[in-house]
Amino acid sequence: MRHGVYSREEPTSVIGVVESASALPFVVGTAPVHTVPGDQSINELVKISSWQDVLDTFGYVHDFGRYTLMEFLYCHFRVFGYGPVVAVNVFDPATLAGPAVDEDVTLEAGVGTVEVAGLVLQSVTDDEIGTVTYVEGTDYTLSYDTDGYPIITRIDTGAIPADNSIIWVHYLAAAADRCGVDAAAVVTALAEIDDAFAQFGVVPSLICAPGYSHDPAVNAVMVGYAEEFGGGWYAQALCDVDCSGAGADVSSEVAAWKATNGFTSPHQDLCWPLVTIGDDVYHLSTILAGVLAQVDHANGDIPYVTGSNYAIPISGAQDSAGNDIWLSDTVANDDLNAFGVTTALNFGTRGWVIWGNRTAAYPGSTDPKDVWRNYRRMLIWLKNTSRLTLNQKIDQPGNLRQIESIVNSLNIYLNGLAAAGALIGQPKVEFRRSDNPVTELIDGRYTIRCSITPPTPMEVIEEIWQIDVSQFDSLFGGTS
Repeated sequence: MRHGVYSREEPTSVIGVVESASALPFVVGTAPVHTVPGDQSINELVKISSWQDVLDTFGYVHDFGRYTLMEFLYCHFRVFGYGPVVAVNVFDPATLAGPAVDEDVTLEAGVGTVEVAGLVLQSVTDDEIGTVTYVEGTDYTLSYDTDGYPIITRIDTGAIPADNSIIWVHYLAAAADRCGVDAAAVVTALAEIDDAFAQFGVVPSLICAPGYSHDPAVNAVMVGYAEEFGGGWYAQALCDVDCSGAGADVSSEVAAWKATNGFTSPHQDLCWPLVTIGDDVYHLSTILAGVLAQVDHANGDIPYVTGSNYAIPISGAQDSAGNDIWLSDTVANDDLNAFGVTTALNFGTRGWVIWGNRTAAYPGSTDPKDVWRNYRRMLIWLKNTSRLTLNQKIDQPGNLRQIESIVNSLNIYLNGLAAAGALIGQPKVEFRRSDNPVTELIDGRYTIRCSITPPTPMEVIEEIWQIDVSQFDSLFGGTS
């Protein structure tokens, strides 16, 4: 019950958003679309470019357990300040499970609030049985606060008799766990990534589904699309370990959970545990997506830096039950990094950092293109970029001038990356006879070979210290 005058502050709704094309996320989850007037975005691919887009498209309720898209979008736009994001909401308010609820509300000064989390309003009537059904926009206005509570305001010219009237609200309540939306709905929605380029002219390079990515069925589909989507685009899946008691709520259980559930692809980064910013709980994959956008932007939107050992604005780490997790760097290295799992470490005065350079393929694979995060993301980025560049050459005559144009253009581009430090040595682009037999050329198939070497992260720096006994000679001032 409330009694008196109340106020609250909301974050400024418009902040600058920095674009990071090399770390563009595609994310699937649940959003409170019932809080937004007009058509609801359900199982539709949407491009979100600003925080105002979030509010206009999905609404905003600060309840990350129910609304997993809110976790990701709030983190990406408000905590890190990067965009755009391509997203799909899988929550359909019209298909909520659970019984309907009827509740009477007294309008105080013409305004009534129903303080029920996850509430989706069905109707407003004059009594419990609904003798008269009031009409939104004619008899009352409806809005939602950031707790998801509906605010019903009487319209003076409408049918609600007086400011202190008793009305009846009829509603359903979404489940506290991801609105009750199961993994199957997410698996279906992941297919929408195929249309991202056709619809918006953008190529997502990160695939995210916080709250669902620990499910092996969801993970398998995320990895499948990361390997290739949309007929020739590539991405990296950011996934989480199940941090519950049924999964791995301590670090020593993570390696076995990972192996048992098949999280071993080079096309995914695997994260453990959950982390907190104040009272808010985030999946570490959500934080990693923000870090990669931040680090890429700082390096010219070239993803040659892994993001490990970069500061993250978190205040703690925990399991699904809310128990605090504190890791030493030794435990993080031995229990997590050694098995291709990225984590978060607190370095005291330096604060919290992302810790881990390896993809989930490690240690099962030793191929550098599969086990280093920056190698995998550089290949993803370069393949997507070269496809965008070479599309204009498709169906042009395969003569020497065209082939030299392709080879020279790519060589110049890669040499520029080497000069910037994103590649080492001398990258090389070649049109080889051995790769292009006449039978292939007659069939219109041309093969260009590209050889590159990104720098590996300095994961270990070993110092050698020794005592130099010859320095005792300095005590004698040069005399014998």
